[in-house]
Amino acid sequence: MKKLAIAFSLVSIVILISCQGKDSYSIKGSFADTIFDGKTIYLQKMDSLNAETTSVVDSAIIKNKAFSFEGVLNGEPTLGIISIGKLPAVEEYTPIGTLILEPGKLEIAFDERGGLSLAGSTGNEKLNKVHLIQNNITKLYQEAQDAGSVEAVPLDSAGQDAVTRMAKLQEEMSSAYFDVVKSNINSEAGKLLFLSDVSKFSIEQIKELYALSDSTFKAHPVMMKIEEQLNRVVPEIGDSFADVSLVDINGEPRLISHFIQGNRCVILYFWAAGNPNVAKEVETLNKLYNAYRDKGLEIIGISIDDDRMVWLNGIESYNMKWVQLADDLGKAVDIYNVLSIPHSILINEKGVIVSKDLKDKDLADKVTEILK
Repeated sequence: MKKLAIAFSLVSIVILISCQGKDSYSIKGSFADTIFDGKTIYLQKMDSLNAETTSVVDSAIIKNKAFSFEGVLNGEPTLGIISIGKLPAVEEYTPIGTLILEPGKLEIAFDERGGLSLAGSTGNEKLNKVHLIQNNITKLYQEAQDAGSVEAVPLDSAGQDAVTRMAKLQEEMSSAYFDVVKSNINSEAGKLLFLSDVSKFSIEQIKELYALSDSTFKAHPVMMKIEEQLNRVVPEIGDSFADVSLVDINGEPRLISHFIQGNRCVILYFWAAGNPNVAKEVETLNKLYNAYRDKGLEIIGISIDDDRMVWLNGIESYNMKWVQLADDLGKAVDIYNVLSIPHSILINEKGVIVSKDLKDKDLADKVTEILK
């Protein structure tokens, strides 16, 4: 009888160890130098999909440029944050790392600029691509700062200037971020990444992510709003444009129809001064405007900035010479169901929408086709 009891206990221990192994995680981290040695580093997680607060999961003292965490995940993979000092009161000039807190072994390394790389667990492989692109963006910004301006940065080995390189990196970032969210959309980690900034995604990407989401996530208030917007009847390609009154740079109300009538081709361009994807697109728009404004092209910039000075400074910074209107109340955004920016709508001389959200060469080719 005693042998049976001992055998049963051993089986129970094996099962317990097996379960712990299945849900356990280990994180080994490192810094590029010893500057942070002796400081306390915290592993935190988002409290829930409905809260912007975080909870401390674990903490460790940094020794010899290294730290580590071990634990058991209670629940599905979620968004983890590593920082020196608890959020939101992190220590100044210290890096912050985001990761997917999930079972498995993960290695995280901070470089001398505070950029990081991830290796090990499955869910973090795609997130690592996002971090690596961000590291390259940070490096390029540093190059521009060291050179004194973006224009002064030398061409790279492929003969590309800094503006072209930055635009390419932003495109890569957009694709990589969508990929990691799509891969994790039915875990808390992916849901949190999606909700953190829906404007990062194109309308088609939003539709795809919504379709892949589970019923519980679709019941979230933000997702219900997205569903409402996706199902709204809005002016589509082949429909006439919808008129709306916005505010010009002098604070006067203006109907967009005032600027559409009499022109052969009009671009409604939804943008915001702080959006990183605007710079490259505005370069294309400025070239188009200079080439075709005497042939019937008008561009109507519709800013969603809620700060007037930010909007006006953005106009000057990007050297926008075309019509500028403010949509700080979201009227045009609502009518045209604009879910992400930048976003363009092309209207012909009959007032009919002929395309939506064309980029760079595709937009230029379409304008040329209309005005030739």
